Amino acid sequence: MYDLARQWRCSFTDFHHGLLTHLCVLGAIQLKDIVKGGIRERFGELRRMGIRTVMITGDNPLTAAAIAAEAGIDDFLAEATPEAKLKLIRDMQGQGRLVAMTGDGTNDAPALAQADVAVAMNSLSVATGLAYPALVTVIAQAVFPYQANGSLIVKDGKAVGSALIGQPFDDPKYFWSRPSATSPFAYNAGSSSGSNLGPTNPALLDAVKGRVEALRAADPGNTAPVPVDLVTASGSGLDPHISPAAALYQVGRVARARKLNESAVRQLVQQNTEGRQLGFLGEPRGERARIEPGARRQVVGREGGRTVL
Repeated sequence: MYDLARQWRCSFTDFHHGLLTHLCVLGAIQLKDIVKGGIRERFGELRRMGIRTVMITGDNPLTAAAIAAEAGIDDFLAEATPEAKLKLIRDMQGQGRLVAMTGDGTNDAPALAQADVAVAMNSLSVATGLAYPALVTVIAQAVFPYQANGSLIVKDGKAVGSALIGQPFDDPKYFWSRPSATSPFAYNAGSSSGSNLGPTNPALLDAVKGRVEALRAADPGNTAPVPVDLVTASGSGLDPHISPAAALYQVGRVARARKLNESAVRQLVQQNTEGRQLGFLGEPRGERARIEPGARRQVVGREGGRTVL
C-alpha cells in the first residue's frame, strides 16, 4: 500500500491497519457528446437565412446548455418528454411559425407528426412513429370518426361536451349523474381519479349520507331505496353512465319538474336502456334519451351520461 501510494505520488497522513486515512484524486473521467464537425457553421448559415434552431433533448439542463453553446444552437429545451416536445411545436405554430423537426426515436413521433416538415432519422422511427400512427388515424377517421374525435356533442358548430365524460346536475328537472371525486372540480377530464376512500372511512360515509339527503330532499315522496351509483363515485370520476335503476329512481321527480307524463318518461328510459355487451360483458345501462323541456333539452348520453344543450 505504501509503495503504491509513493508510485502515484499521493500524500497520506497515516497508515493504520492497512488503510490510508488520506488519499488524493488520481484522475478524472469526462463523458461528453461529440459535436459533429462543421455543425456550428451550418447553424450559422441557417441563422443568416432567418431560421431559428432549437435543440429538444431529454438530457439535463447543464448538459443541454453545454452542447447548445458548443454547436451554436439558438435555444434548447432540456429534460423534454414526448408531451413537452409536442407542446413546444404547437406553441411555435400558434405564433405563426413554420416548424421543421428532425428526430431519431419513437418518442419523437408525436412531435414529428405535428411539425409542418418532419425528417425521421431511421427507418424504424418512420415505421413505428409515423407510418403506423398515420395508418391508424386514417382507418379511425374513415370507419368511426365520431369515436375517434372524442365522441363530442356539438351544438351550433361548437363542442359542448363529450358522451364519454359526465357532467354534474342538481336541478330536479334533470337526471342526476353519479358523484365525481376528481379535483379541483367534478368530472375534470385532466385529473381522472376515484376518491380512494375505504368503505369504513368517515369521509366516505359522510359524503354518501349527504348525497342521500340531497336526493331525498329533491324528491320527498320517493321512499324507494337509493341506487348505489347515485351516491358513490366511479373509479375514474368521469363516468357518464347511470344504471337503469338510477334512471328509474329519478323518473317521478323529472316528470313532475317538467310537467310530463311519468309513464312516458319511464318508457323513454326503458327504450334507451342498453344491455350487456355481447350479452355477458358489463351491466345493463341507459343508452341515449332526449327529454324536451320547451326550448332546452337534456341529452342523456350513452349509458345515461348527459349534457345540457
